[in-house]
Amino acid sequence: SGTETPGNKREKLQSIIETAGDTVLFVADTSGDLLEAEELDILRIGVTWGYHSREKLTLAGPDRIVDSPAELQTYILTIC
Repeated sequence: SGTETPGNKREKLQSIIETAGDTVLFVADTSGDLLEAEELDILRIGVTWGYHSREKLTLAGPDRIVDSPAELQTYILTIC
């Protein structure tokens, strides 16, 4: 994916979703990325140790916000 692949973020995500298995998780540290994935039928998780604060991530309406890699791992294990 990345900059080598043509298309916007939503198109790239849709392409990944089409080839993925049953569960697709989108983990992001910016509200913009979470908003890009909003219309896709995937679970969106915001992480607070990246670029945006918890408050800004919350405005993007993710399904879950986690505060550490360990919390992310625990959450993923509970849903998969």
